Amino acid sequence: MNRWRPAHARADRSAMLRPQVVLAALAAAAVLPLLLLASLLPPPLVIPAFSLVALACAGLTALAAWWRGAARDGEHITLWDIAGAAAFIGFAAGMLSDPNQVLHLFERWAMPR
Repeated sequence: MNRWRPAHARADRSAMLRPQVVLAALAAAAVLPLLLLASLLPPPLVIPAFSLVALACAGLTALAAWWRGAARDGEHITLWDIAGAAAFIGFAAGMLSDPNQVLHLFERWAMPR
């Protein structure tokens, strides 16, 4: 008798899963760059590099939100919220890293190969 349920009953059940799916997608989007950086860089350079990647992601997301004219005060998660979260993560990672590690990271990138 599932066929005869009203349409709004089915929509409510799928709407309940949406926040968990969004949260899982955001968590995966945050963890994947960290795993990639951890596999490519020496351990002391992972956190400073992740900070730079997160801040770049925040800037690009904010630019996309501005370009699309996204609403800043929506009921759901907006591009502005994602940009803010990425900036928060980037600044937190920057505060957790040692200044000598950041200097070593820039020296490594500045050296000619």
